[in-house]
Amino acid sequence: MSLIEVLIVVAIMALVAGGAALGLGATGQARIRSASMRLASMARFAYHRAVASGNTVRLVLDLDGHRVGLDEAEGVVTIQGPIRGDDGSARSAKKAWADAVRDLDSTLVPAEDRDPFSPLVGKDGQPMQRFQMDVLKKSVRIAQLIVPHEPEPRTSGTVHVYFFPGGQTEQAVISLAYGEDRELHVELHPLTARAIIHREAFVPPYAQGDWSGEDVQEVEDPQ
Repeated sequence: MSLIEVLIVVAIMALVAGGAALGLGATGQARIRSASMRLASMARFAYHRAVASGNTVRLVLDLDGHRVGLDEAEGVVTIQGPIRGDDGSARSAKKAWADAVRDLDSTLVPAEDRDPFSPLVGKDGQPMQRFQMDVLKKSVRIAQLIVPHEPEPRTSGTVHVYFFPGGQTEQAVISLAYGEDRELHVELHPLTARAIIHREAFVPPYAQGDWSGEDVQEVEDPQ
């Protein structure tokens, strides 16, 4: 094989490798974008469902299995937000209760309340399959959730975003990741549940500092 032929082969291999890399990048971008649109759609459905039915609806996020779903409870459900300790740090209601129990002479065992939430059902009385817990999008990870009733950003376990009958929800930020370098951060507006997509890491004002409003894209109502 001559030198020219070797150079041609090397050039072809470089083009093929470059095309494959571009293809993988486009695939990742499409998947994470599709995942963010699905979250936006589910949030808007939950918002309208809560307003129309008078029930409390919640978005369920399994941060370990990267699954999402919707369920609901009759009427208005009260949730407990974080409680501030003596040093100003946030504590969950469960932690605050544990601290109070530890200070008593005799130990009390709090009773666990029954979860009032159940799967969404349609007009035929059957569960709505498209809102059952399922993987958000293949290879897309739910990396983090920031939500007012949690004292710290959550990166594991099962967490919820609540939609109330009065037409309000929690201002949540759901961070999605694909691979090592692709992220989108989906913010849910507290009054309308509209989704705003941030391409850079975003912390809402109630959690830390102020927001400049740069580098975002509002998502129209999914039809």
